[in-house]
Amino acid sequence: QFTDIDYINAHGTGTAKNDEAEFLSLHTLFDCNDHVSVSSTKSMTGHCLGAAGSIEAVLTVKAVCEDVVPPTVGYSADDMEALKEKAGGIDFIANSKREKTVDYAVSNSFAFGGNNASIVFSKHPHDIPDHTNDQRIFVTGVGELCGTNKVEDKGFRAEITSDDYKEHGIKMAFYRKLDTFSQLQAVSGMEALADAKLEINDQNATDVGIVVGTADGPISTVCDFQKDLIEKGNSAGSAFKFPNTVYNAAGGYLSICSGIKGYNVTVTNGFQSGISSIAYAYNVIGQGQEKIVLATGTDENSEIITELYGKLGCVEGNTDGAYANGNGFVLGDGSTTLVLESKSSADARGAECYAKVSGYGMTHACVKFGTVSGSEQALCDAVSIALKSAGLGIEDVDAVVGFGNGMEAFTRLEIGAYKNAFGEEKLKTLPVHTVKEVMGECRAASSAMSAAHAALMLSGKLDAEQNAYMYDGEGMKACSVNTEKYRHILVTSCAAGGSCCAVVIDKI
Repeated sequence: QFTDIDYINAHGTGTAKNDEAEFLSLHTLFDCNDHVSVSSTKSMTGHCLGAAGSIEAVLTVKAVCEDVVPPTVGYSADDMEALKEKAGGIDFIANSKREKTVDYAVSNSFAFGGNNASIVFSKHPHDIPDHTNDQRIFVTGVGELCGTNKVEDKGFRAEITSDDYKEHGIKMAFYRKLDTFSQLQAVSGMEALADAKLEINDQNATDVGIVVGTADGPISTVCDFQKDLIEKGNSAGSAFKFPNTVYNAAGGYLSICSGIKGYNVTVTNGFQSGISSIAYAYNVIGQGQEKIVLATGTDENSEIITELYGKLGCVEGNTDGAYANGNGFVLGDGSTTLVLESKSSADARGAECYAKVSGYGMTHACVKFGTVSGSEQALCDAVSIALKSAGLGIEDVDAVVGFGNGMEAFTRLEIGAYKNAFGEEKLKTLPVHTVKEVMGECRAASSAMSAAHAALMLSGKLDAEQNAYMYDGEGMKACSVNTEKYRHILVTSCAAGGSCCAVVIDKI
């Protein structure tokens, strides 16, 4: 209960808008508590951005363990008068630490775009409610936006026009605030909502969440912002560009244009972040936090992206197929959004369900940064965990949607892992699909598209005859397969650095 809390480590940035909002929230929730103390440890550590929440959580735990409340330092006499007026009946600890019994404490972390998180720490063990449910989780909508125009030596690039915004009710005044990364996310997200026939309103806005997966985030905006600072000095820092340099801006913009007010998080864990977002969404729904979650993968292909991957030696203009032994891949960009929904929610609104998400596995291998070599066992383990969580065996898998992109290192990793997971004989009969042959290497966008492709194949929305690859004992050979009898599809992806994910998509 609010009255149980003894100490709050506030987000407390010292900025007018943030502090005003946080003071309001504290008074709204804790004016009923006559013993709560509040301070901001940022006054001593500074704002450590992505690390801030972790550092402040540690300091909050120390307060609980040692019964000492840290202060907000730096108050002058004039500041103290102003604080008294703002504080009201809440005990704000200024300048000096305070010894007091702290049985329960809260650490707050807030971010641009309305993304907020709070953690409660307890000194003594107590029962924590288990909200895990056994709801089946379905794909009820898909939004796809990927590059169809191939630019020589630069890969595929998506085109967004004013018609895309008008179609989904996105106003041009709002569009002008968005960088390319956020534009891609906003359009695919709104398309997915439209495909799911899901209208966000006051009654359901907090029942819907967003998980954005990305490998590179708004890297073009980050580079443009930094370039201005380097060439022209700090005064050239653009207040227009800066909000778009944070990785969670795209999720914030999608929440604004859609009206979604529920769970909102951004996952940045390499190429496989698109299906990692599905795994996170699966958990959020399964734990009863939301009824519906938009799981997305978004990455752009800009001049700077082409240059950066080119410097790494990864860009190759042409390949001999997704499972060729090339030195690089064809870059692409785009955004794919899947609407994941609990069975009870889908039934209540009569939603059309494309497929069921039945389980996932996430693993990591300790490999050299920037490489995939050595990740085979981690991917094999991700497959095993995903199948176990879905209650399936290797014999039940009808097909795989993999991540072949024409680069030898990825091909060797993927096929090696499948041999370990399925056995060579099973692999010879197992069709392996890939979307990257059509859309290029879109990182998180293509891994999410892999899951969407699996769901659409199982739903019958795609032609029964699909391109695939089969292992012939030496390598992967292109073929055409009939997908009508597919019931269980495994979707896999892996990122440089050893992070792997596998998701099971089932026919309804």
